[in-house]
Amino acid sequence: MEWLESKVDPQGCALVIIDVQNDYCHDDGALSRFGRHVTVIRHMVPRLKEVLAKARQTQVPVVHVRMANNELTKSNAYLEHRSRRSGGNRQVCQEGTWGADFYEIEPRPGEPVVTKNRYSAFVNTNFETILRAKGIKTVILAGVTTDVCVESTARDAFMRDYHVLFLSDCTGVDDPAVQQAALERIDRYFGHVVSSEDVVQAWDHWRTRKG
Repeated sequence: MEWLESKVDPQGCALVIIDVQNDYCHDDGALSRFGRHVTVIRHMVPRLKEVLAKARQTQVPVVHVRMANNELTKSNAYLEHRSRRSGGNRQVCQEGTWGADFYEIEPRPGEPVVTKNRYSAFVNTNFETILRAKGIKTVILAGVTTDVCVESTARDAFMRDYHVLFLSDCTGVDDPAVQQAALERIDRYFGHVVSSEDVVQAWDHWRTRKG
C-alpha cells in the first residue's frame, strides 16, 4: 500500500506505546483485581514487542506513555467518577508503585517517556513538544486500553492534524465487542486502522526503496 508507506517514513512517524503497565496487563494488577479479563488485553503484547523491535531496527522514533496518579492529580471530578463507576476509590497506577511500572516493555536510553494523569497523552504533558521537535507527522498508536487512553490520544492527535495509524492487533481491551466498536470509530472518523503486519511490511518496503 503506497499510501501507507508514505505515512510510515521513519523521518516523519513515531510509534507511540500507551499504558502497557502492570496494573492494566498483569494478572496481579489492578484491572485483574477489579474483575477485568486482562488475559485478553495481554494477548496483544507479543505482537507489540515484535513491532517495537522492528521500529527500533528501522530507526523509527519510539515514545512511551505511562499513566501515573498521585494525590495532587486527583480532582474532585476524577474521584467522583471513579467512585460512581467502581463503587469505591480504587487506585490504579499510583506513582512509585509496582502497578505503575511498565509491563514486559522497557524504554531504551533515548526513547522519551511521557507521564500523563488523564486519558489522553496530550493533556498537560510534553508529548506534543516531543513530536514537534522530532518532526513527527504520523503517530502509530498501540497499547491499552483501546477504547479509553489509546482512543483518547488518537482523537486528540487527529484534532491537532497528525496522521493517525491505529494498530488493530497491538491495542487491547477486555471485551472484544468494545474493541471492535472502537476500531470502527477510529477508522470512520479519526484515522486509519491497520494491522501490525501492514506497518512492518511498509517499513520493509521503505527500507528496500531507500537501499
